[in-house]
Amino acid sequence: MGRNPFKKGVDFLKASSNEIQASYNTAASRTLHLAGLSGAGNLLLGFFKIASGVLALSIFTCVNGCYTLGMVLARYCALAGVIRTKDISKQYRYYRWSGIVLIVTSCLYIAYSIRMYFHPTYTAYHPYLAMGIATVTFVEIGFNLRGVLVFRQNRSPLLHALKTINLATSLISLVLTQAAILSFADEIQNPASNGILGALMGACAVLLGVYMLLRMRRITNTADCRREQKALNRMMKKHFPNYALTAVEKGFTEQGAEVVSVHLLTSIAPEMWKQVCEEAEHRCRFQLKNIDG
Repeated sequence: MGRNPFKKGVDFLKASSNEIQASYNTAASRTLHLAGLSGAGNLLLGFFKIASGVLALSIFTCVNGCYTLGMVLARYCALAGVIRTKDISKQYRYYRWSGIVLIVTSCLYIAYSIRMYFHPTYTAYHPYLAMGIATVTFVEIGFNLRGVLVFRQNRSPLLHALKTINLATSLISLVLTQAAILSFADEIQNPASNGILGALMGACAVLLGVYMLLRMRRITNTADCRREQKALNRMMKKHFPNYALTAVEKGFTEQGAEVVSVHLLTSIAPEMWKQVCEEAEHRCRFQLKNIDG
């Protein structure tokens, strides 16, 4: 007799949680757990929107629900990669799919916003509720923007993917914020402006998805060491002005650390080379490998 499906699900969640806690530090583990919980809540919200749209015969409410589900799918693409593999090169496949889902979903929202511009709807919000929505939205944007900047150098690309997806979701929330504020602050409402802002924020979300794909393409190209070379040039000029390095290629260790193979343009003593490697790992966040021997 097979095991209870519910118990299987609970066991899977426990195992996944333990694996995340064992593989990531406290901050990263908290980010991943919150992403999973928020995804579950948004999943229910998305299905509720679709059901409401079907009952009300409103295709646009259904589209809004599909957008919510699309963002959940983008998050879970990243979470699946976190759980299934620790190999950085394999994680970028999930990173790519998250970016693609973000782009497709945001394009759908742009289409929805264009329709909302030509056929606006009026919605009234209580002033306290509107200010609450605005406060939460702006805090989310600030928090998620900081997360994108902080995690861009993180050894796990999927943490950066989750922060980027959260930022895109927060930008879309600005549309609701504007609608809520204008509903009581503007005596002559112009709901068509919500369609304009929706299209603009949808375009920003698309650009974030494109940015993810371009970033992945640059990072996974082992011969593209332009960023690493610039970082090395700054470091060497400031701390080791008598020596010069040329970045040749890059790769990753099994633990996710970036390793840059360099050619020494000037001879360097072993003790000094050790200092250069330590400084590069501290300041540039990657390890150095001398290909000259």
